[in-house]
Amino acid sequence: MRRRILPILMMLLLLVGCSSDKLSLHGESADWNVNISSENKNGPISFVIRYLGEEDQPRNVHYQFAGQVISPSGSMEKLNAPYKEISFKRDSNDYESETLPIPVHIRWNRDQEETIYVE
Repeated sequence: MRRRILPILMMLLLLVGCSSDKLSLHGESADWNVNISSENKNGPISFVIRYLGEEDQPRNVHYQFAGQVISPSGSMEKLNAPYKEISFKRDSNDYESETLPIPVHIRWNRDQEETIYVE
């Protein structure tokens, strides 16, 4: 009996050890694409906010992630072509307790504003 249980226990331990802690969230509108990712819950979280609209250089871009756990904010004077993006990393929090979707408020060119929901 013990000889049958041991291989089963070994397989269960292997499966538990292979569980994924990756984070991959995405949201998009006509003007913006937002990605949040992390390879594991103890590693840094990567954020990419990319402008998809028609302007060559959006100016005065302000962003605010309004999650309970994931809540960075910041601004950039202008987004240069060709990528027109803001990318940064932050230390990981307990993102597993985050409530989805995460609202991301973006304001640019002083008079345009949008909220994208990332999930």
